[in-house]
Amino acid sequence: MNVMARNKRALWELFPKLTTARDMLQAHTGRDFEDRLDAAMHRGGFSRLQPDDLDDWRRIKALVQDHEIGGGIPNDTQWRKHFVYQPAGSQQYPDFLVMDGDVIFGIETKFSKARSGKPVWNSGHPRPSGIYVYACAAHSDLTFFRGADVLSPSDVRILHEGIEAMAATAREHNLRLSGQPRGFHIYPRAAYQQGRQFTKDADLNFFESPSRSELEASAVEFLRSGFHTAAPTA
Repeated sequence: MNVMARNKRALWELFPKLTTARDMLQAHTGRDFEDRLDAAMHRGGFSRLQPDDLDDWRRIKALVQDHEIGGGIPNDTQWRKHFVYQPAGSQQYPDFLVMDGDVIFGIETKFSKARSGKPVWNSGHPRPSGIYVYACAAHSDLTFFRGADVLSPSDVRILHEGIEAMAATAREHNLRLSGQPRGFHIYPRAAYQQGRQFTKDADLNFFESPSRSELEASAVEFLRSGFHTAAPTA
């Protein structure tokens, strides 16, 4: 296989097909949705690996989970059209680590049944270089987007500063609880959500968003090029 064929990327052709794939829209749970994306990856010609197959996983994990990196991760492994499901465990980003030609991408799935049209983020906000595939049973719809297109690196820093400030305040108050007979103390936990409490015109519904087509096009271009592209206004 020549270098050009070996480094050819395929995800950018697969993703637009997901929005009209009927089986993807028939998922009933988050795990069911993940299984259907797994099957779609196989149909797209990708082969599944085990985490142990990646000799340099620790270094790759640090890069793919980095909050600052906005581009694809250079793929210097032997794998060129492969993926690993939940490489860092069921509660850790990403759901899929994909080796696509000469680039490694992190893919995260989101599934909901509510009509709000927004994912539940819990303790994990969008990663700049992550591709998010979001399906909603109530909308019978699927969309996808790149993390940096909905949450800028500067906003990520503000979020992290807030969590760090919260942790510092908790430590201060926990010291005042030193000696509490039953050991009660504050356990601060990062949690992120979207709402209009502080931004009254926030664009919350990913399916009805006027920038939906731009977000999807930007994600496809990112998968095609592997590097940062101009993002629509978040």
